[in-house]
Amino acid sequence: MKTRLLWNSQAIPDSASHAVYVTGNEVDKTGKVLGYFINDTGTGEAARFIPRKDFLKAWSAWFVAFDD
Repeated sequence: MKTRLLWNSQAIPDSASHAVYVTGNEVDKTGKVLGYFINDTGTGEAARFIPRKDFLKAWSAWFVAFDD
């Protein structure tokens, strides 16, 4: 994730990024995604809800996924 946008901090360079673990999402009655729940590796914050539009702004072009 793009750290500056995720943490809303002008002190962080635009190029800074870090990993987050997406643990779930919230949808409305029609199935539209409203946002995502993340565990933030940079702050140690768990189950933080990020509205969809903010998540998509901060999302980087790459990701890693693991599946058991």
